[in-house]
Amino acid sequence: MIVASSVPPDSALSPSGPALAGAAHDPATTEEEFTNAGRSYRVAWQPLKTLDGSAIGAIGYARPTKELEGPTASVRATMLLAGAIAMLAAGAAGFIFGRSLGARLEALTQAAGRWSIGELSASAPERDPLLSRWVPPELLRDEIDDLGEQLDRMRENFRQAIARIRKR
Repeated sequence: MIVASSVPPDSALSPSGPALAGAAHDPATTEEEFTNAGRSYRVAWQPLKTLDGSAIGAIGYARPTKELEGPTASVRATMLLAGAIAMLAAGAAGFIFGRSLGARLEALTQAAGRWSIGELSASAPERDPLLSRWVPPELLRDEIDDLGEQLDRMRENFRQAIARIRKR
């Protein structure tokens, strides 16, 4: 690792100066490549500014170019693989959730269809049996469960109202 500076050195403290002192840094760029003693380096520059915002120099972090070539390709491949796996897992989870949600709504629709023809003995289905095997019931409560309970209450009230009418 080389920490480089474009700030001109104080000749009393460091007569030779830093490796990149002076004109080696182009203030318009934040990254540069340079060669020193036969080795190629890549430098990331950060400007140094005064309190009023005027630039007085830059400080850079230099790494050998060879160190950056190898890991970059393997990191890119690893990130692409991890992204693809995450995307497939999210797609599978979304598909399973969608199928489960659709099945629950279909069961409520079928129950409401039976009620519409007067078959009030059939209750609204409970929750999805697949998830209820592994997840506690209190964690599975959602709006569809609330809708099923309300429809079941409505069915029971209709059944009782019809029974009262028949007794008259």
